[in-house]
Amino acid sequence: MKRLIAVLAMCWISSLTCPAGTVATTPLQLSLFDPVQLFSDETDVTGLRLNLLYGNNRNVSGVDIGLFNDTDKSFGGIGIGGFVNVSEEARGISLAGLGNVVSRGMTGVEIAGLMNLFSDISVTRSSEWRGLQISSLANAGVVVRGVQLCGVGNMADDMKGIEIAGVGNFVDTVSGLQFAGGVNLGWNVEGLQIAGLYNRADKMNGLQLGLVNKTRKMHGVQVGLINIIQDKVSMSVLPLVNMKF
Repeated sequence: MKRLIAVLAMCWISSLTCPAGTVATTPLQLSLFDPVQLFSDETDVTGLRLNLLYGNNRNVSGVDIGLFNDTDKSFGGIGIGGFVNVSEEARGISLAGLGNVVSRGMTGVEIAGLMNLFSDISVTRSSEWRGLQISSLANAGVVVRGVQLCGVGNMADDMKGIEIAGVGNFVDTVSGLQFAGGVNLGWNVEGLQIAGLYNRADKMNGLQLGLVNKTRKMHGVQVGLINIIQDKVSMSVLPLVNMKF
């Protein structure tokens, strides 16, 4: 206990003695809820942060454990949130009972009991999420490069990789694999769509496999009970197999 008190005292003193104009940094942060925490939210944490209820700091690098973990700017490391992990940018592994939320880029692994999402829908297309997302309800991103696994639905504006959902995948532009128990909806699709019920694309380059397959422009093959290629001159609707090259 004496050693712990000594370490905390040294961390606190070091944060107070930082030269003017520099950013205070601590290897250890303890928080009940912001502002009731060992160091202010302007302090960067490089090491371990423990948040009993809610902790907030500008940048965190290391291990972040608590009920509600909030980082204003950049987080890097392993985040374990009983409820939520929140940051502007993240690199590493984020585990949350409810959800992981980032407003800019993410590189790594996100696993959530409910959802993983981008909170800022106005982000530029250069803000990318790269890695693996796993959740029970929803994964939502703007530019996604990697794998999305979800019990209900995956959503993205620009996706390159693999999407697997129990209900549906909803993407504007996708290059790769979409697999859904229910439906796959895409605007520009290049690759493979597999759905238990319905595949829909405006422009499709590849293979659609489902009960009902529909696209406006096609360069590839459809396999299903009903197959629709709207820009096909003749036999635009066929059972079992339809194709256009």
